[in-house]
Amino acid sequence: MKALSLLFRGLVPALAVVLLASCAHDDDFEKRFGADAPREKIIAVKASGKITLDGNLNEGAWAKAPAYAFQPPARNYGVVMPKVAKNQDAFEPGMAKLVYDDKYLYIGAVLQDSDVVQYGKEDQAHLYLQGDLFEIFLKSEKSPKYWELYAAPNGKKTTFIFESRGYARADWGTLDPSFLTAATVQGTINNYNDKDKSWTVEVAIPLKMLQGLTGVKFDNAGKWTILLGRYNYNFGQNRSQLSSVPQLPQGNYHLIEYYGELVLK
Repeated sequence: MKALSLLFRGLVPALAVVLLASCAHDDDFEKRFGADAPREKIIAVKASGKITLDGNLNEGAWAKAPAYAFQPPARNYGVVMPKVAKNQDAFEPGMAKLVYDDKYLYIGAVLQDSDVVQYGKEDQAHLYLQGDLFEIFLKSEKSPKYWELYAAPNGKKTTFIFESRGYARADWGTLDPSFLTAATVQGTINNYNDKDKSWTVEVAIPLKMLQGLTGVKFDNAGKWTILLGRYNYNFGQNRSQLSSVPQLPQGNYHLIEYYGELVLK
């Protein structure tokens, strides 16, 4: 009986520590992702000179823009089986910057990637099923319509229109050729027998393209929001790896309530 009493006496503090840690984690999640949590601000800086779309981010404007780190979802989407959760893949980070001028919103990203892969051979396809991908979602709070844009390391691209998140669609539409992309691979693409370093991507999104869909002017009064998403595939990986700017509560790129507030400076 005495031994049992000592056992419970030791368990109580341990359980208290676990419960306190769990409560602290839940409090942090509620603070960041609760119903009243503010949108994270994502700043785009005004370019003073020409931006050349070459997949290198060499212009001075990029150096002046703040860098935003890609983060995995705060929580898993659905239930992850214990044996899968036990063998977590190493997270491969990335960063993104935003610049704009009178005609375009430019977004550049450097994505660490030990195995760059993209097997897609056509534009205007669901390229996230075929390999590594950089995605951009742009939506004004003043309109239900939004863009889902893709830029792949092999130069393929997609421009999907959503009339609204919960609305039916007849088809996926045609590519808007005014959306421009460029990418460079620091390694070799589609060869899992060697180790790559990263891939760099630049996109130029015409302001007319954004305003034409929604009827909302591209300025701070337009209340534009943005999400930058990534699909990362590696040979031998347990599953595709998602990450985003800003971080999402779970791995769903259509959680428009959690897109960042786009601030033009």
